[in-house]
Amino acid sequence: MPRRLLHIPRFALRVLLLGLLAGVLLYFGLTRTQVGRDGLRDQIERTFADAFEGQITVGRLTGNLVNDLYASDVRVLDGQGRVVLHVDSVVAEPSWRSLFRRRVSLGSLTLIRPHLMLHYQADGTWNAPSALRRRMPSATPAEAPWTLDAAEVRILEGRVTTTREGAPPPLVETGWLFDYTHAEVRDLEGRATVEWSRAVRLIDLLDLSAVLVSPALPLHTASGQLVLDDGGLALSQFTLRLGDTNLALDGAYQPALEDAPTVALDFRESRLDLGGLRRLVPRLPLDDALTLSG
Repeated sequence: MPRRLLHIPRFALRVLLLGLLAGVLLYFGLTRTQVGRDGLRDQIERTFADAFEGQITVGRLTGNLVNDLYASDVRVLDGQGRVVLHVDSVVAEPSWRSLFRRRVSLGSLTLIRPHLMLHYQADGTWNAPSALRRRMPSATPAEAPWTLDAAEVRILEGRVTTTREGAPPPLVETGWLFDYTHAEVRDLEGRATVEWSRAVRLIDLLDLSAVLVSPALPLHTASGQLVLDDGGLALSQFTLRLGDTNLALDGAYQPALEDAPTVALDFRESRLDLGGLRRLVPRLPLDDALTLSG
């Protein structure tokens, strides 16, 4: 007995084929044409401006969302229009499907020659937080928050500079700390993985190195895992080589509503070069080496 074949009306078949064709055209239009890339750039800038008091500007996007996406002349501005971060080039390997789930999923993200410019203002605050300060929520129901995960984030040839207006911070004015409001860090190189969502906020720092220009002090390497949860943070397997100081520890910080916050540090075998650290803390009473354990 012959089987009946599934019957699809011609009209429905034409609609299906047209829908598939439209999807293919939309896909290539969004991911492989300059018009699509310009639209994506505008959407990135609008989405950031809608969510935060600062702004982000992207000079140009090239590449595509299927393989590598390249952005040049990327700037993040604070609420007063002052540049907080400038990146010469950004290279990303995005997953375009995740955008429909309000998720930014990256195989890798590379920042080439980023320059972080921090300004200490006369009222004793820094300008950078205003760039990422969220705008007042609207009366409409909130959408699901965006999440971010990246297999690897790399920083190449990074730089950090700080400037100040007005009087220095009290610890600087009294000589306890070096003037970190007039400082420069060069040759910043780093690798990390990031997972940032409502459920988990995790940064796994694989390696970080840099040079503090004044006072001259090299950061040879730093690594560790940082987890943020409910206002607190946990630091595990943290190691640091700063000048001749070798530090290894696990730590945790938990804010308190009434009493003082809780800070716990568990040192592994460490050596503090107090003489070298006096470049950062000039009023340290000792200049010998100190060994810590447990």
